[in-house]
Amino acid sequence: MLLYHYTNDRCLKRIMEGTTDAFIPDPRTGRMVTGKDAAGLWPIRRLLPLDESGGVPEEMSDAWTFALLDRMPRTHADNPEFPGLWSLLLRYFTISCHRDDAKETVLLEFDARPDDEAFVIDKAPLERLLYCLDGRRPGPEHRGQRSRAYQAVWATKTPLFRYDGGFSVPEVIIKNPIASERLSVAQRIPVEPREY
Repeated sequence: MLLYHYTNDRCLKRIMEGTTDAFIPDPRTGRMVTGKDAAGLWPIRRLLPLDESGGVPEEMSDAWTFALLDRMPRTHADNPEFPGLWSLLLRYFTISCHRDDAKETVLLEFDARPDDEAFVIDKAPLERLLYCLDGRRPGPEHRGQRSRAYQAVWATKTPLFRYDGGFSVPEVIIKNPIASERLSVAQRIPVEPREY
């Protein structure tokens, strides 16, 4: 099964060649890796912000790699409940790796394997909360709503190879690193200049 991961041209070199700028924890061994050993897609983003707690499984705070089931999923691009979701995601992909100077959004593809420990989650409960807030980050006064939204997202967690569709906003979360040899560049999309 092919999966898709968006990144940007600034991060692509680190993904394909590794980095000496950082140490990355290997979720399989607990050891820190760097250099060429750190090449590939590594689980470095959290599903749950670190400031969230209470009532949510601890595993939600683990690092994950995020991917999509299609290059441009209709569930994201043409979702009437969440208009504009795709453009927001593309902007997020472009500035990932904490870089705001990317020239291209890069689409990577790879074949998923059972040992990747990949799951599909439905992000719709969280998106509903964000849309209710008109895109603003939920503040402390929304703590109960956030906790319930994250719990609802986590309750949808389904092993990738058992997922049969039906989620409003499906995203894949992957526990283990994906070696750079398994990755190929499927598309490069020039970044539109932003107006400030």
